[in-house]
Amino acid sequence: MAREALGLLEEGGLTAARAAALFNIGSVAHRRAAGSSAAEGGAAEGEAGAGIAGSEARSGTAEGAAGSAGGVEGQQAWAVECLRLSRRLWIELGDVEGQLAASENLAIALQGTREGLEEAEELIAEALEYHRWSGDDSLRAQSATNLAVVSLRLGKPELAVELCREALPLRPIEQDPVGWAFTAANLALALTRVDGNARTLGEAVETYRLVLPLLESAREDYCRTLLDLAAEVRTGRQGQTLATVFGDPADLRILRLMDVNPAAFGLPGPALELREVFRGPPSGEEEALLLEAVAAAEAGLTTADAVRRGPLAESVARATDRLHGSSERTVRTLQRLCGLVDPRITPGPALEITQLLAAVHAELGRWPQARDAYEECLTIQELMLSRAGSSEERLRLLAARPALARYAAYALVRCGAARAAAELLERTRMRGFGPGPVPITVSFPLAYAVSVPFGSAVLLLRGDRLDVFENELTSAAVFAMFHHLADPGQGLVSAQQEDLEPTDAVRRIAGPLGRMLQPVVDTLLRDGEDRLTIVPTGPATLYPWAAAEVVDPATGAPGPLGDVIVLSLAPSAAMAELSRQRARNAGPGSAVIFADPVRGDASPLPGTRAEAAEVEGSFGGRARVLLADEATKEALLRELPGCRYAHLACHGSNDWTEFASMRLLLTGGDVTLDDLRALPPLGARLVFLSACQTGQADLRGLSDDAIGLPFALLTAGAAAVVSTLWPVHDRVTALFAGCFYRELAAMRRRGEPEDVALALQRSRRWLRTGRGFADPYFWAGFVLHGS
Repeated sequence: MAREALGLLEEGGLTAARAAALFNIGSVAHRRAAGSSAAEGGAAEGEAGAGIAGSEARSGTAEGAAGSAGGVEGQQAWAVECLRLSRRLWIELGDVEGQLAASENLAIALQGTREGLEEAEELIAEALEYHRWSGDDSLRAQSATNLAVVSLRLGKPELAVELCREALPLRPIEQDPVGWAFTAANLALALTRVDGNARTLGEAVETYRLVLPLLESAREDYCRTLLDLAAEVRTGRQGQTLATVFGDPADLRILRLMDVNPAAFGLPGPALELREVFRGPPSGEEEALLLEAVAAAEAGLTTADAVRRGPLAESVARATDRLHGSSERTVRTLQRLCGLVDPRITPGPALEITQLLAAVHAELGRWPQARDAYEECLTIQELMLSRAGSSEERLRLLAARPALARYAAYALVRCGAARAAAELLERTRMRGFGPGPVPITVSFPLAYAVSVPFGSAVLLLRGDRLDVFENELTSAAVFAMFHHLADPGQGLVSAQQEDLEPTDAVRRIAGPLGRMLQPVVDTLLRDGEDRLTIVPTGPATLYPWAAAEVVDPATGAPGPLGDVIVLSLAPSAAMAELSRQRARNAGPGSAVIFADPVRGDASPLPGTRAEAAEVEGSFGGRARVLLADEATKEALLRELPGCRYAHLACHGSNDWTEFASMRLLLTGGDVTLDDLRALPPLGARLVFLSACQTGQADLRGLSDDAIGLPFALLTAGAAAVVSTLWPVHDRVTALFAGCFYRELAAMRRRGEPEDVALALQRSRRWLRTGRGFADPYFWAGFVLHGS
């Protein structure tokens, strides 16, 4: 109907009536789209600090139909199209007021994306400048408040504070109570983002107390700010108490970690002083703020619609957890809140509340209830993923709760549902990038390794058989083996962060790893099996599996796992099976070697020339060798799709906290994960990444997806990738690589299939026993991904 009316107006040419009609149609379409988004749990989800809902658009007077654009996105696009055209027509007609009205409504309709926000900022700033010049204080205050909302969404809280302080005196509470409330609420919100200390949070709370009777939509931010202020009060009290105990200003972050994980400091247990400070009940002031947050949120819950109910319930959940901890009272409250929140409308709060409930059940040892809650968490997470508008948003959602599937799987194990746990782990592997799930029946021994705060489990699959081995090794104990804060050299990660050789750290982790895997070894060897593919989850990606200290059942002698079991890793059972197929089907092809690239930002690698010579010799001089200026990014991306073997002796860059930073450093540029994933399908039998720490993966953002360089190459089509967990001396690497390729060459000469895993095992043993490099630091860092 609206489109037909607009068509009739178009026949009349450039008229004010047409401009006004466009304006009114666009405004109504935007309001309808926004309402639909809220009903569907889209736009209403928002982010904390995005600005108080209901920023003031000049929405016009028309109540006519906005057209029948399909879906929320269609209506929003139709609104933007109409408002853009309306604005242009007002400009051509010379009607400044019409232009500004269209500008501000267009600005609000554009705020669904970063680019739209930036355009909205320009449009509202244009209107604000005009109102400053014209002297219309009412419109000036409105524009300043709307621009403050956009500034908050763009991460500019300081500017938002300035704008709100400009607008507030222009709309006295006696004359414009609702307008004053909008501006005051956004000022309060901006203050919490500028400097979230107790003083500014306290000022914000006082402002919200004045605003709430006038503006119900401010209740959610009021409750959040009360919780933030309670946390600041708690932190301040802890700092004062610990300063008194220790006699100097305390680093709360370090002391809190010392309480949670004393092993990371080489301590047998937490100090009583720390336990009392960090785990004691809330103080009087903190408790009062938490109770105020609960009361305010509960009052809103009685009248809130389904959209606003979610954030309010989340505030009650957070406050209750702090007030009562892992208790029956907390369980009852969280269960009630789960019933109030519809995950189809507000999935974010629903997921937060349900995960809190799952964690409390787990801490109380109620594993069936924890299992049910974790499975509900995964259902909500899948709903959110299905609504993700882009791959970037999907990755962000996964990174927000990377360990959820691992915790759910462990709960299933504790309930005796090991098969369901294995299926869950496989179903949720590689959700950020990889192929879809496949049945997990495998014809070779494969083990999922899981560590959570409550312990570890290894799920061993062999055909239709599934064995489960539980262990006391917790994720906290693993953290302590990775990060030794008193002596960094004792931690597998902290040693590398300090540019120390992780010699002691590798030996330190070998014992616990061996105890976790000993029953797996016993089972495999008893049944005549000597191979194992491990699918690590979370921190297990960085374990030096080959160094795990086990006892050989045949001899009773202790030794490294890599001596008695032929090991490989895979990001999933599906990828393990696929890599075996690729290995069997790999056709003939060339070998290419990259070494000693020229970089202005990294040291030369002259030792890699000897390594390249060792590798070239194993191919009888028939490999293509690219050194120095020839070892470029462009050459690698050109050569990889057509080669059978690729050996890359170069620098690597890694970050355990961000997979996007992982790359290979070659002459003229860096090869990133995106570069590798964008390649045509590879046919490579083997890619050897002889660069520092290329076997590592993101442990924070997507910790259960094993995202790293080996993962990228496997998903690009390689059958096998050899990489390193830590830097090793050039000479040792050259010796190891030479032996490894000679083993493969001997297999080819004998007409045997190239067994990469076996060649790796033999090379590790040769280096350890025949060359005087017995310490696992020298050989346990070389790992195989794939087959």
